[in-house]
Amino acid sequence: MSRARNQARTRTALRSRQEDSRRLLAELMRLTAQLDIELVREPIEEGRGGLCRIYDRRFLYVDPALPLLEQVDLFVEALAQLPTEHLYLRPRLRDRLERARRRLCSG
Repeated sequence: MSRARNQARTRTALRSRQEDSRRLLAELMRLTAQLDIELVREPIEEGRGGLCRIYDRRFLYVDPALPLLEQVDLFVEALAQLPTEHLYLRPRLRDRLERARRRLCSG
């Protein structure tokens, strides 16, 4: 196979992976709203953001300057701390949250 064809396949695979990550991020944002968490997307000087509670309200702070995959990881880590069993989630998202929960419990 030619080098150009390999490079084209690699670019196509990367675009596909980025599109999957964008879809997953959109799904995580919908889940955040379903869980009544206010999403705050603003630059964060130190750190990358996370879940917090102020009085009886929950907020998820996300630095929009973070790379897409880091934003996805931040959402997953935050939402894995909350019960989601009562909600319908696509299997891929449910599996991702379950893996994050296991990491939280073991670490």
